[in-house]
Order: sequence, then structure tokens, then C-alpha cells
Amino acid sequence: METRVYPVSFKHNLSFSNSNNHFSRFNHVYRTVNYTGSFKPSSGTAYLSLYGWSTSPYIEYRIVDSYMSDPSTDNCLTYKGNLTSDGGVYNIYRCSPVYEGLFPENAFRQYWSVRAEKRVGGTITTANHFDAWKAAGMDLGTLNYQILATEGEKGSGSSLITIL
Repeated sequence: METRVYPVSFKHNLSFSNSNNHFSRFNHVYRTVNYTGSFKPSSGTAYLSLYGWSTSPYIEYRIVDSYMSDPSTDNCLTYKGNLTSDGGVYNIYRCSPVYEGLFPENAFRQYWSVRAEKRVGGTITTANHFDAWKAAGMDLGTLNYQILATEGEKGSGSSLITIL
């Protein structure tokens, strides 16, 4: 996996081509994110999302505003409901457990909110998603990492994202 970490900067531009797994990010923690830009995947799996982790328990989460192929087709994801936030409907999914490495103690769950009508730009109010996940029995642990991310796997594309 190729990872680019950007310092305290509010704009990034990237392109990826035939990437096994490409992850580009702003390393900031926000409760509400306002952003604009372009996201143009042309093949493979790609997401534009607010991405993060919690500990105790370990949860990897994504609030997906746009994508190349619908993430809900992943066999791992189980539909848990929906919420309306920031002018759109998001479908909620849970994947449990995901194993990293050889040992079960490395297992973690994934929580996903996937916007039904894709968009690039707007507001993401994380508290609305966290509350909806909790109401669906999907509790987060201690929040310790949150980024606005462009992620590409086995594909190509480009993005230009600005946090406002």
C-alpha cells in the first residue's frame, strides 16, 4: 500500500494508476468537515470518505460521500439502517470481524455510512453518523484518528480535494 501523509495543509491533489492500494489523506480530526473538489476514479475500487479509527473496541469507520463501485456489494457488509444528514440519505453497514494478521486478537469491526446519491463537496457532520451507529447497536470506542481520504485499490483515477 502506498500512503501519502500531508502536513497541516488544506488542499491536496493526487492521481493513481494501476495501484494495488493507494491512500491519500489529510491528517486532521474534525467533528464537522466542509470540503470541495473533484474525485474522478476510472477503474477499480475507490472511495472518497471521512475515515477513522477508534480503540477499545477497535473500529475502522468510513463515511463515504462518493465511490467508483457501490461498497454495499461487499459480502462482509450487513445493512443496519439509514440516516439523513447534510442533505442526503446514508445507508449504514457493519462488517464484523475483519482479521489483520494471523491472530484473532487483531480482529476489528468496520462501520460504514454510504451516501445513496454520490457527491463531491459539502458538509459531513460526524456526530450524526456516530449517533445513528450507536442507535443501531454499533458503539465506537475512544476516537483517536480521523481523516478525509481518497482511497483507491486495483485501479486508476484522480482527485483534488480542498477542506474549507
